Amino acid sequence: MPISFKKGLGQINEQFQGRRQHDSHEFLSVIMGALHEEVNVRLIKPYIENPENRPDTIELSLEFWSNFLKRNWSVFVFLFYG
Repeated sequence: MPISFKKGLGQINEQFQGRRQHDSHEFLSVIMGALHEEVNVRLIKPYIENPENRPDTIELSLEFWSNFLKRNWSVFVFLFYG
């Protein structure tokens, strides 16, 4: 069972192919990213220019977050992103 799981993970992300050792953070990042993409409601992801450079403000943060949500909308975003 663990061998087939490892092979499946290698098919999702080539960095996990072979017998190299990886840490748990890399593993969780890949798994969470793959699961997020599978349940992401945003099927069409528009290209969005980054806001112009200006001093960091709450408005700038909200603009970045709003742009992010236009491309990403899943339970993983609301539970694990911040």
